Amino acid sequence: MKKSIIVAALGATVALTACGQETGAGGVLENAQEEAQDAIGTVQGIAKEVQAIVEEATPLSDGSAVLDAAISGEGFYDGPLRVLTVILDGGGDAETLEGNGFSPDYYTMVQDSEEGLSRVGYAVFDLNSDGVPELFIGDRDSSMIYDIYTIVNGEPEQVVSGGARNRYYLQGEDWFCNEYSNGAAEFGWNVYALAPGSKELLFQWGYKYDAYEHEENPWLSTDVNDEWKLITEKAFNRAVEAQNANFKEIDFKPLSDWGK
Repeated sequence: MKKSIIVAALGATVALTACGQETGAGGVLENAQEEAQDAIGTVQGIAKEVQAIVEEATPLSDGSAVLDAAISGEGFYDGPLRVLTVILDGGGDAETLEGNGFSPDYYTMVQDSEEGLSRVGYAVFDLNSDGVPELFIGDRDSSMIYDIYTIVNGEPEQVVSGGARNRYYLQGEDWFCNEYSNGAAEFGWNVYALAPGSKELLFQWGYKYDAYEHEENPWLSTDVNDEWKLITEKAFNRAVEAQNANFKEIDFKPLSDWGK
């Protein structure tokens, strides 16, 4: 756009120069050239201002672009981040959070911490390399994830929601792990990938300790076939160590900084 406007102004300069030469009016020619130069300066200034607007434009909450500006990851998730911030800023309780689709544990996190809203964090990045960034919301202190969103058909969709006893964390570069506990007699880890362009979970593998169903040998594993098999305690402990070794911390931004 800027280039075409400036070219038009330069064309006007040439036309005015030719006109002045034909009439032989030196004063008119000089004035016309000065006016044309002023016009070019004005057009260039306007073009720079427009370009600045484009570069600083904020994406709309529906994920569409503003003046062809590139959409940042956070722009996709303006809706859920705004709702969560309003709830926690307004003193909303666990029931309000859960009623709006969020983990109820954010209420406890904010109330029990001197950091307040800053205790809750969010991060936006592309987990499955499909070109669409995901939104992760969780605990900045532990890097545990309580809510995950992705974009489906241009709209933010929740993938999972959990809490202190049913939480998530990044497992290496491409997967995330659900760490859960149903008491001292049952707990485990399930690892998932996220299907490209959808919120479908692709199960990878899992380990669990289940003394409710298998009191004598409570150590089990499973793979993509989702068939639990008994394993030894030693093999189970090695698997748990591997899970811990692949734990990946998240550079969460404070939710209190969102929108600033």
